[in-house]
Amino acid sequence: MKAINTLLDRGKFKEATLAVDRIISAGTMMPPEMIYEYARIYGLAGDKVKSVKLLNVAIDKGFWSINRVKEDNELKAIIGDAEVDHVLKRIRGFTALYTSGKAFLSNEEKKLVIDLVRQGLKTHYFDAKKANEMSEEVLRMFDEGFFKGKDTLNVFTDELVKYFRDKTNDKHFYIGVDYNELTERVPNLSVTTEEERNFGFREVAVRNGNIGYIRWDECIAGPEAYETAQNALNLLRYTRAIIIDISENGGGNGEISTFLYHYLFKSSDKRFETLLVKKCKDESEWHRSEPPVAPLSGGPDLGDKPIYILTSGNTFSAAEYFAFMMKELRRATIVGKNTGGGGNPVNFVSDGRFMMYVPTCQIMTKTGKSLEGKGVSPDIELITQEWSNELMQVVNADLEKKSDSYKDLRNHRSDSESP
Repeated sequence: MKAINTLLDRGKFKEATLAVDRIISAGTMMPPEMIYEYARIYGLAGDKVKSVKLLNVAIDKGFWSINRVKEDNELKAIIGDAEVDHVLKRIRGFTALYTSGKAFLSNEEKKLVIDLVRQGLKTHYFDAKKANEMSEEVLRMFDEGFFKGKDTLNVFTDELVKYFRDKTNDKHFYIGVDYNELTERVPNLSVTTEEERNFGFREVAVRNGNIGYIRWDECIAGPEAYETAQNALNLLRYTRAIIIDISENGGGNGEISTFLYHYLFKSSDKRFETLLVKKCKDESEWHRSEPPVAPLSGGPDLGDKPIYILTSGNTFSAAEYFAFMMKELRRATIVGKNTGGGGNPVNFVSDGRFMMYVPTCQIMTKTGKSLEGKGVSPDIELITQEWSNELMQVVNADLEKKSDSYKDLRNHRSDSESP
């Protein structure tokens, strides 16, 4: 492919197709992604017939990256909108059953998943010895017919996920279809980009009793995310307290949490930088877990503001560590339900159709405390089905109790100072 790319860079499209012809004539096994690229080369050379023919071969072989085709304006110019629409229709016909989890997998497809899983373990799992043991056992299970009869996509992948979670007690293991590749993006409707998701911050409001509320559904890091987070906190700087709702936050990039700590702790309090340590694949030593993220100028000082964090069983991964950190350092009151208990960072592995999350690091406190398999328990458990109302009642009552305690302490000090 390198030689072909050199020809393409020089604009020698006809010569590139001759090289492709030789590869195809030799019967060389090619992944669907490569077949798609070769189809584009024929198109660039002006051979629309071969381009369309090879595109359909790529689809038959499993090239179902529908968004890539939709956004390939060069391809549209090559073969025309009508042919692209026909290609998209074919892809939709294949992907519908897979994205629903109802597709019946052939033995060859099951083997593709097994191969992806084994490669993911070898490349990313933090415990090399255990990775090899599980890899060999999964292959043996496949060869001995353990997965026979487990033919629908959901049933097959659920069985694999159960195996890995039982073996490791790590809820981060996940195997399924690659929705990013197979699900069709509709700008400003699918809400698929980070911008469309407002960088994870879904709602900012002031509730009754002058209580600030932030619904934070996803941990996204980066300059725009940091600016969005700071703006959200600035809006609530004059409230009595702030509720940070991470009850539907499944995690993401933990660097956004480090950014938030700068505002939620007093400027002199840097304990959040050193509480957690981690060790990842191929590392022999534990090291600082929290990345060095700097705050932006103009942010609020919320170090004395009462903070409440709403959690549930859907709170996971990086979001869990946010709750864990705030609880361990006694900086927030955790309200709701126990979190999911999946704390290890993961890497994403995909072959364009199937995907896997593989734990790649371990994280704990310097004293060995971890949330893995346990989660973060609430200080105040919500017991009704009407969380919205109960949450506000609980927070206002807790604030009143803390206010009374502060008054009692202040009165006691005044009495002790009297002559």
